[in-house]
Amino acid sequence: MPQVLIDLRYAMTRLFVVCGFVGLWVAALAAAEGPANPPRSGAEVYRDFCAVCHSGGWQGAPIANEPSEWRERMSAGAEAMLQNVKRGLNAMPPMGTCVDCTDEELRSAIAEMLPPAE
Repeated sequence: MPQVLIDLRYAMTRLFVVCGFVGLWVAALAAAEGPANPPRSGAEVYRDFCAVCHSGGWQGAPIANEPSEWRERMSAGAEAMLQNVKRGLNAMPPMGTCVDCTDEELRSAIAEMLPPAE
């Protein structure tokens, strides 16, 4: 067998071995991260991040489930309320202190605070 073919065969074998190890390493890293956490419920987000202010109206925060406190905000629409939470409003900091909340979690927390439909 010519030397060129032997060298090529050796190089290809090394390439496949290296690619195999890289693939195993990437798979191990992905497995080590574990499954993504499921989204928190609106009740959990409210309890952990919102209730401190919204349970008693601290610094003008609208009190949860109080229709008169939410009427005007509800008329602006769900998207406007979400944007207010994300940007912060008055004394409320951006994201309402839940810096790792997803939009879905924030929407659920807002829904948790809104008064029941009449």
